[in-house]
Amino acid sequence: MRLPRSAVLRSLAMMAPARIELLTFDCTGTLFEPAIPLGVLYKQAVVAQALDDAKLVAAAEALSEIELTSAFGKAYAAADRARPCFGAGVCDSEEWWRPVVDETILTAAAQSFEESDLLEGLLPGIFDRLYPTFATRDAWQLTPHALETLETLRGWADGPKLGVISNWDERLHTVLEQLEVADRFAFVLTSREFGEEKPDARIFERARELAGVGAGSRSVHVGDSFKRDIVGARQSGDGWQAVFVCSEAERRRVPAVELQAIEHTHLESLATLVDVLKGDSLVTERDRKQQ
Repeated sequence: MRLPRSAVLRSLAMMAPARIELLTFDCTGTLFEPAIPLGVLYKQAVVAQALDDAKLVAAAEALSEIELTSAFGKAYAAADRARPCFGAGVCDSEEWWRPVVDETILTAAAQSFEESDLLEGLLPGIFDRLYPTFATRDAWQLTPHALETLETLRGWADGPKLGVISNWDERLHTVLEQLEVADRFAFVLTSREFGEEKPDARIFERARELAGVGAGSRSVHVGDSFKRDIVGARQSGDGWQAVFVCSEAERRRVPAVELQAIEHTHLESLATLVDVLKGDSLVTERDRKQQ
């Protein structure tokens, strides 16, 4: 028995995946990246602050950019454990960042020369140089294909709402304005302003509220951190899918058992994101089990 055309169309509609209503992006490493290596930027600030004293200039020049980068990672991690979300509800962002900057420089100095306390008197001025710099184009640049991807998505008729979910402080709004992409997003949700950070499900739930889409609506999050972005999105309730954007080498750093346990789509760059979304070729649970 041949079904009426209307019944066939209804059947096909029921089989088709739901429309993607919300598409959110991580920022650092996904939408933008450092314009200058962190260690270089820190060293430049120390040298600039030391210019009136030859001995201090020599000490600043002796700083290792590698040691600065390493020291920053440790200082940042310790501060995040002590006061998560950049001190949300406890202190302002500048107060949170100041000891991170100070500890970074003093730790790197201790590894670079014996009189590490030489630079201590410069710390307030160094912070005053660095803190605003990290809200400008001097510190950040868009990742490859980010701009054209956002432009294409903005012109997508009946496409998803676009938003940002990022573990950042309130300066993120300024960074996105500096990079001239702030107007592409319906909202920008930072961990500092919300008081919770990825991978906590509450920040993903809040994104849906800000976008005005219902709980359980089909949503996709794009990011470069497997734990914060991919696991966070997938464990945030029905409807969330995840796109892991990183090189194959970076992806291999994630334990295979974790990659296989969490459904996600992997892309090496944002270049093919729009095609994947429009073709609706995101990895599903069935696809993952067949891999």
